[in-house]
Amino acid sequence: MEGTRLSSQAGVLERLRTPYVSYKRGKPPFGEYEEARYLPSGDRYLLVEFGDRLNIIINCKALAFDQEIKKSKIPGILETCVGQLAVLIYYDDFIVSFGELVARLKEIEKRISMIEQMVLASRLIEIPVLFHDRWTIEAANDYSAKMKPVDDNCDTVIKYNALKDLKELIEYTTTPQHWVANMGWMPGNANAFPLDPRYEIRAPKYNPSRTWTPQGTLGVGTADKVIYPLRSPGGYQMIGRTPVKMYDPEQRNPSFKRSIQLAMVGDRIRFYPITEEEYLEIEKEVHEGSYRYRISSYELFSVKKYLEFLEDVKEESRRELERRPWAGGHHV
Repeated sequence: MEGTRLSSQAGVLERLRTPYVSYKRGKPPFGEYEEARYLPSGDRYLLVEFGDRLNIIINCKALAFDQEIKKSKIPGILETCVGQLAVLIYYDDFIVSFGELVARLKEIEKRISMIEQMVLASRLIEIPVLFHDRWTIEAANDYSAKMKPVDDNCDTVIKYNALKDLKELIEYTTTPQHWVANMGWMPGNANAFPLDPRYEIRAPKYNPSRTWTPQGTLGVGTADKVIYPLRSPGGYQMIGRTPVKMYDPEQRNPSFKRSIQLAMVGDRIRFYPITEEEYLEIEKEVHEGSYRYRISSYELFSVKKYLEFLEDVKEESRRELERRPWAGGHHV
């Protein structure tokens, strides 16, 4: 019975992943390895990989492992970086050898609880978004004029997911919380996946990519959403823009006291809609350094309760998937 329950949850989880899998060694239901793989990644780097299915559950295991490393304070470890499936470790090989480090880390791996029993600290960050804003529309129009014609990005996402209109697109973006599974590509960029599979939306990427994207753009790609922390090239469909910063190298706002990046792996993001008038007011506060970020730092994320939630919404999620033109989860 337990195996059947977990397998059904894994079917939902399989959708909440990035699409590329280079190999499949992991076992069901989540795609985790029996034992982590310890891979040299340069003279002073070690990659510890936990599975081959890019989903939230294995990401929780990587996050728990990273937290245990920090608690252990192993001599020679200089820095760690959590990815979607793995933890990259930067170490001083004059203090600890590769073999010694692997032995210590394997002891830590044994201490990690079963995936289903993990309870992780998880902040909730609320991000204001002006949907279908004039700045991202300008960027799309500029691309159409200089590269090749593209449709209105919000319309593209609406059609690609069989949604009714902009109102429903906003509902599907703002209803679920999104799990930050990875920080990368550029400072402050958070890859965030919807925790509720009923509200998963996807979109085709620009090909070729844009040469510029407005800072603060909310983009939709495969199963994840991103906020562009800087004006930069990009390929995700642009559905809105936030006036708040995701990256602040000057660390002027108290919310950046810990890091130059607002989000970190294991955070949850909730988007909420605002008007253009509210956008401009928040933008002014951010510029002045008086904006107060909405961050709840005292919350916990229970993997067991999350799996129970996935079981509860399994049938609704299946029905939602059936009406998606991209049903089947293929990379497009």
